[in-house]
Amino acid sequence: MEKIFLKPIAKEISYRPSEPNTHCDSFEYGPRDEKTKHLGHLYVVGHLKHGEENMAYVLNLVSSLAKREYYSENGSAEEHPKKAFDHTLKKLNDVLEDFFENKEFQLDLGLVAMAGENIHIAKLGKFKIFLARSGEIIDILNNIDLFQKELTEEKKFSSVISGKIQEGDKLFALFPTRSLSAREKSIKLSLVKNNQEEFLANLASLNQSAKNFSCGGFHIEVKKVTETEIPIRSAYEVPVTPQLTAVEEKPAPPTLKQKEGKLISSADMSITKRQNILEKIREKITPRRSFKSLNHNQSWKGIALVVVILLGGIWGAKTLLQNNPEESVLNSAKENLKLAEIKVTQNETDSARDLLGLSLSSLVNLKENKKTEELKDKISSLLDRLDLVSNRQPEIFSSFSNAAATVNKILVFKEDLLAINPEKKVFKITQDAQTEISLPELLLNLTVKDSAIYEGNLYALDGRAIYKYADAMTGGKEKRLWLGGLTDSDPQNIAVDGNVYILSSDGTIIRYFKGKEEAKINLNAKISASSKMLIGKDSPHIYFADFTNKKIRVFDKTTGSLVMTYKTSNLSSFTDAALGDKVLYLSSGDNQIWKIELN
Repeated sequence: MEKIFLKPIAKEISYRPSEPNTHCDSFEYGPRDEKTKHLGHLYVVGHLKHGEENMAYVLNLVSSLAKREYYSENGSAEEHPKKAFDHTLKKLNDVLEDFFENKEFQLDLGLVAMAGENIHIAKLGKFKIFLARSGEIIDILNNIDLFQKELTEEKKFSSVISGKIQEGDKLFALFPTRSLSAREKSIKLSLVKNNQEEFLANLASLNQSAKNFSCGGFHIEVKKVTETEIPIRSAYEVPVTPQLTAVEEKPAPPTLKQKEGKLISSADMSITKRQNILEKIREKITPRRSFKSLNHNQSWKGIALVVVILLGGIWGAKTLLQNNPEESVLNSAKENLKLAEIKVTQNETDSARDLLGLSLSSLVNLKENKKTEELKDKISSLLDRLDLVSNRQPEIFSSFSNAAATVNKILVFKEDLLAINPEKKVFKITQDAQTEISLPELLLNLTVKDSAIYEGNLYALDGRAIYKYADAMTGGKEKRLWLGGLTDSDPQNIAVDGNVYILSSDGTIIRYFKGKEEAKINLNAKISASSKMLIGKDSPHIYFADFTNKKIRVFDKTTGSLVMTYKTSNLSSFTDAALGDKVLYLSSGDNQIWKIELN
């Protein structure tokens, strides 16, 4: 018996753009087994532009996520591909929402699912798909006669276009670059007139002749194919034993010589005499009568019933495991770990850190078991390797005798460590004692983006300007503009060592001296917005206290390269940090002050 169905034959088109920080890529996925065969094929076309931070990995990440969600075991084999497509868009929207909030990039994306005669399309930004049918060109995204548009609740993918495909259809799914848009008419004509190989040859010719030509997408031909169904014979069908006729004689008993050639060990003998599991179960569920007295058909019906029950149980258990959301999270984290390892080999450490951080946070709420803990250890180990983590751990420097006391801010002035509690009381901290002192009100009530103290003066970052309060530690209140009109990309932190350092949100540090820009330092890492920048006068390093991730990252003050990382995981929380002479002080939001020796 033959089964006839439509099959898309796709060829990827990839002429990469020459513009800096611009990436274009296409991905094709097909069903991985019989259970997902009804979902057909998924095509992803992406175009990405980003700033100085390399974000080329986003296209790989998005396409991998789309594949995983579209072919996930969320429904039964009867589930409509449209439902799987909608589920995929929802997941992508959730991920991209976070990316668009925290990253600077422009992403254009097209998703096409083709299953049988059905096609479903969604886009983010610029994406086109042309259909050549019966000698005519149809712009699918703008044809309301043949294709239905359905609005969604998603912010990024606001609508889904659905329709039918036919044998002989030719489709061109693409990101519309400037070079393609200028030649759209001739490309459409080529799509109508030419077969797949001729169409691709035409694009190759354009690539040779046109300046700065780029094109990313798929040419897809829809063909009708036949598949011969192999008749399935039941594994439980009982072969008929031939009856001996009067003419036939029973075989003669084996001779002694024959017996010697077929010696059976005692272990083999015990196995042949042992009942198999199906026979035991059959005996339990059938009335206790002589096997010979049972009807032959009834006997095998009982066994078949048991087999069906067993197989049903196995299938149910397998389905339960596959639909287990925890298993899905684990698989996703494993995929991200593999992708991160690839990024490390490509020297894309920031991308690798993003993937590892995402994976680690997704495992936080899972039940503790051997699988989860092993995966966490692998991810943490790779992160530690990337961050050059030091073995040195914070040690307790001083503790308030009152366990209810809390310290949330600390600072160093003239080698003295000062701590401030939520009631704005100030204490001078030594290893053995905490003595209450007073500080000028300005220091306790100043509200700015960030501030730093150097030789008794207070430098404040407010908006796009730096202000200086001379002698603030001894009561000075006069506010003077030190430098205005900062052109940095969203100034984030300030630190002073004689020079003034401003960290921008793009990870660049600009060093100023006497109000003039002296140098730019590009850090080889992203810095969390909640971090604090610390610089010592004679130190060759810049320190970043990352309170969210409970880490202190150390960078070379000249080159911006990562030197090492201190982990503060033994602190209950991490609320502030201050830099002394060859020592880092840390507060944990309780009655304890910690230290890390920098010798």
